[in-house]
Amino acid sequence: YQRRVHGDFKYSISVFRKAQTLVSRKERLCWWENELSPWLPSHTNQISFLALGFAESVVTSKLESNYCRYAGVDNPLFFYNNTWMLLGDAKTTVSNLRSSLDVSSKNGAFAIDIPQEVSSSSSSSSSTDEQDFDLSGIVEKYTLAVLRERRDGERRVAVVPSLVRELRKLGYRVCVEEGAGAAAGFSDAAYRAKGAFVVNREQAWGLSDVLVKVRRPELNEIGLLSSNKRQILVSYIEPSFNQEIMVALAKRNHDLSVIGMDCVPRTTRAQKLDSLSSSANLAGHRAIIEAAAHFPRFLQGTITAAGKFPPAKVLIVGAGVAGLAAIGTAKSLGCIVRAFDTRPAAKEQVESMGGEFLTVNIHEDGTGAGGYAKEMSPAFIDAEMKLFMNQAREVDIIITTANIPGRRAPVLIKTEAVRMMKPGSVIVDLAAENGGNCELTRAGQAHIDQESGVTILGYTDLLSRMAEQSSKLYATNIKHLVQEMGDHNMSLNLSNDILTACCVVNNGSVRWQPAPPALASSPAPPPPAASSHSSSSSHSHSHGSSGPHDSLVKHGQSHGQAAEYSGMKTFILITFLCGLFVLIGLTTAASFHPQLLAFIMAIIVGYYVVWGVTAALHTPLMAVTNAISGIIILGCMLQLHGDQSSASVVCALVGVAITSINVAGGFIVTQKMLLMFKK
Repeated sequence: YQRRVHGDFKYSISVFRKAQTLVSRKERLCWWENELSPWLPSHTNQISFLALGFAESVVTSKLESNYCRYAGVDNPLFFYNNTWMLLGDAKTTVSNLRSSLDVSSKNGAFAIDIPQEVSSSSSSSSSTDEQDFDLSGIVEKYTLAVLRERRDGERRVAVVPSLVRELRKLGYRVCVEEGAGAAAGFSDAAYRAKGAFVVNREQAWGLSDVLVKVRRPELNEIGLLSSNKRQILVSYIEPSFNQEIMVALAKRNHDLSVIGMDCVPRTTRAQKLDSLSSSANLAGHRAIIEAAAHFPRFLQGTITAAGKFPPAKVLIVGAGVAGLAAIGTAKSLGCIVRAFDTRPAAKEQVESMGGEFLTVNIHEDGTGAGGYAKEMSPAFIDAEMKLFMNQAREVDIIITTANIPGRRAPVLIKTEAVRMMKPGSVIVDLAAENGGNCELTRAGQAHIDQESGVTILGYTDLLSRMAEQSSKLYATNIKHLVQEMGDHNMSLNLSNDILTACCVVNNGSVRWQPAPPALASSPAPPPPAASSHSSSSSHSHSHGSSGPHDSLVKHGQSHGQAAEYSGMKTFILITFLCGLFVLIGLTTAASFHPQLLAFIMAIIVGYYVVWGVTAALHTPLMAVTNAISGIIILGCMLQLHGDQSSASVVCALVGVAITSINVAGGFIVTQKMLLMFKK
């Protein structure tokens, strides 16, 4: 908690004695490191709610990638004006926070400096536009040019007017090429009002120190760069597909360095300038909107006097950032959403957003470097194709987001699958620019397959259709990159892990190297005396491994041994239970056998009644079953006769008391649950 006292910031830590619920549903809004345990009560590593609405400033940290909790769910905490997002090294910052508290608490006051990694979570909101900086004493040492995008359909701009003053505060004189922001809704006058200079094309390209743009430069634009001046170019490069561009840039100027915004490493510290993630979020949202515009029926289920219409079924292929954004938008529009991803970690993310996660019968982890998906084995791909063929018959909308960095997008939706879809269905291919996930995709176009009546959208300008919003997000990423560069003196610090990964050309030499080709995994040959069944099992498990041949064989053998061990355990368990029941039958009276049978049947029925329904119905279901199970009160009442001091009567009295609570409580909870559905 942060309180302002006479213009100074002072901090205090509370144990949340009077925590107020921010939202009605139980979501973990914040995770705390164990290092904060001296100030927090026990079991607070997964706090369900925090009372932060009355604090003046709140600093939260983003989850690590290996904690897949409630991905994509709107968190009201991040929409408050008093909330800041920690985008730096969370562990180091928390350690410094604790050290500062230890020192300051001895003096009876808390005084902590907010680190530079703390960035406003609402930087693109109106509050940023109104923010003003005292620029007196700021020396604008370098010139930063905002270049105009000339690619067909591209409407974004690299820097928006609201961030000009922040860049000037970092020591940059901001120059904007004429009309650079016009397509995104930012006029030249808006830039001038924030202190930027509007220059022509030649001045922007040839006289600036740092040049920022969105799309990679074209070959005819490279000649506009200075041939003898130290310059740093920042843009998307896509080095795997544009090696000719990088060579041309290196030859143009031996003092030129190029930073690829699409080469940002997938690390915690680099999240603040990960433009791929921020743009994918918008693309997933826009994909559903475009699909809805072309879909000829209702998206949500509707009942009218003229008839009943079921909700649209949506299949999301690839549950990355774009896929999760598409799931959230589709669910908010009332669709039934299914999703598939090769990474097991995506299952919890999809289900946390209300989607159904689809799987195949082949166990293979598709998690690649940096959290991206990797190329799968042929056996897994065949199983995928069968899954998509079956789903194509049922769903109305398919959104494909599958991309492998540095390679052509995998083809997942075959022509046969498209022809199985219902007329009027829609396919949105987010990988169209990289070859497309659908065989019938036409990059940059929307067309209707004449044989099936399915609309296939291969738009490559989804982000430009939300140019203002996407420009603000990209501009924030650029600002964080400039902060990371520091006072570079026109020489990049390659000891910085982020700049090292992003720098594809440095001082006229190409640094980027293509990734080595993946080793082709061949099926392990069956042993001479092996049966056909064991051979096929070994073959299926050997696919997808990138190790040597011997490791593939061992991998298949380990799986076979695990299956054999599991089968042996099942056999031993069944044998033990059969022996136990035979022993009970031989040693007990015949009158006991029907009671034992009823008891076993009750256990089986109760198990499937409770666990055979969705988790959302467990509370009302358990309330009803508790109330019904209270019928045993009748058995207890029948025992209330005879000697009042006997053990049976005493036990019967206790049973009546306990089951009465069970009956009353069960029906009360059930009644409250039913009232929730009444208006």
